[in-house]
Amino acid sequence: DAGAIALEAGGLKFTNTVMLGAAAATRIIDLPRTSLLQAIEQLVPGKYLEANIKAFEMGAQLS
Repeated sequence: DAGAIALEAGGLKFTNTVMLGAAAATRIIDLPRTSLLQAIEQLVPGKYLEANIKAFEMGAQLS
């Protein structure tokens, strides 16, 4: 489940990013993967960036 994957990425606070990655991979969100990753890089504070990218990628692998 998304919570368990978020824990692997760094904590439950990354659950939404796991779900975003899964939604992007299944095209539920019709935006390019690169655009979503750019948004994460621009909006997420530096100390959480690596874990958010990891959570996004792990979520994308769920599909």
